[in-house]
Parts: sequence; C-alpha cells; structure tokens
Amino acid sequence: MDECLGALAARLNRHVSSGRGVYHTGPIPPSNLHAEIMEQLSEFVINHWILVTAFCGVLGLLIANLLSGAGGLTPLQAVELINREDALVLDVRTTGDFEAGHITNALNVPVADLEGARDKLGDTERPLIVCCASGTTAVGAVRRLRGWGFSGARTLSGGINAWRSANLPLTK
Repeated sequence: MDECLGALAARLNRHVSSGRGVYHTGPIPPSNLHAEIMEQLSEFVINHWILVTAFCGVLGLLIANLLSGAGGLTPLQAVELINREDALVLDVRTTGDFEAGHITNALNVPVADLEGARDKLGDTERPLIVCCASGTTAVGAVRRLRGWGFSGARTLSGGINAWRSANLPLTK
C-alpha cells in the first residue's frame, strides 16, 4: 500500500510543472495525498461523466439482477429439479413458438395471459421453471410469480435456446 501511495505521490509531483494539481517543492505529505487523490477522482468524474454514468447504470442493473433473486438455472440444473422435485415447467412463449418445440410436459402460458392462468399453476410451494426463447422475458414473469407467492419460481438461463444448445429433447 505504501509503495502505491509513494508511486502516486511521485506521479503527482511531476504534474507540478504542467500547472495541474497543488504546487509542491517536495514529496506530498500523506495527509495531503488523500485530498489530492479525491481531487483527481473528482476531475476524472467531471471530465468523463458519460463513462461514469454508464458504469453506474451497468453496476446498478447488475446489483438489481442479483438482488431480484430470479435465480437462473442451467439446463442441466433444470433437468435435475424436474426429476428430483417434480418442478413444473412454465413456457411463457407464444402458442406458435410453443407448438414448434417445447420441453416435455411444459405448460404454455404466454406472458400476456399469465394473470388469468394463476389457478392452472397449482401449489405455490411447487418449484416452477419459467422459460422463454432466450431467458429475458422469463425474468419478468418470475418477478410477477414471486409477487403472487410462488417462491420457488426460477428462470431457465438462456431459455429454450440454451436447452436446445445442451442437446436436450424438445417435443412438438
């Protein structure tokens, strides 16, 4: 840590001749070093505000995704959950996509019809695996299902595309 601070202090002292930073004749005292670091950080944020905003946005989305607990399953984890805990597979794609190929014994309820199909889903304690084409639409469906009390609702990461890529069977 001291080596890093020493290297930073030496670098900051070189900026004296360029007219940037605080003018010093010798090494920056440790008490001023932290202030100088904060000043440079502030300057960076001001000069690169678009980059900082984008970083904060992406970071916020990642944290929201982690906190949402949508809990994506890999296709192999989904098979294990189906076999061991009799999980219900809920396919939220359109009927046409569902008929083109779906996971065996899956229940098709398009996202638009999810509210009206609450009774079809049965026990709120039964594990639910929600899938769509790529895994993105299922996240919103899982949030709604959890709001209705289906605490075991999880997404299939990558959706049917990931299932197909894992060479797992689809039925028509």
